[in-house]
Amino acid sequence: ERLTFELAARTAPPATSPVPNRPVARRAPDVPAVAQPSNEAAAAPFPMTQDGNVMQVRVPAAEVNKAFENFSEVLKDARVVPYTDASGTGFQIRNIRPGSIFDRIGLNNFDKIKAVNGEPITTADQALRLLTMFRNERELTLDLERQNQGVQLNYIIE
Repeated sequence: ERLTFELAARTAPPATSPVPNRPVARRAPDVPAVAQPSNEAAAAPFPMTQDGNVMQVRVPAAEVNKAFENFSEVLKDARVVPYTDASGTGFQIRNIRPGSIFDRIGLNNFDKIKAVNGEPITTADQALRLLTMFRNERELTLDLERQNQGVQLNYIIE
């Protein structure tokens, strides 16, 4: 038997609890729980065109501003971890939450970020600066390694 908890209303305390605003255990209906998609999970990717390994992504400035309003939550939408291997040193993106800003701008799990606007990304400060560049720049280029191939993402923030 599943139980759910709800807050008793001030205007009409439930018969099972004499104390207003106290959680009250009630029997849940016998309906299986279904995860509801969040608004973010339902968000579509931004418009993108591709020519070989070069992709151009148009990102609405309003979406960038919205992401930066809740920056601490954005940082939870993916992990960026350092790596060193035969291809060099840099940062790899992992655990991208579907529908997150990282997903919508065309990043994939295990993409290795090689450079931003031609500048190599080798330190944590440079990786963090990448995020702030999205807020301040109108055009941005990411050079990635994706599945052992070079990929370039050109962002136009409009």
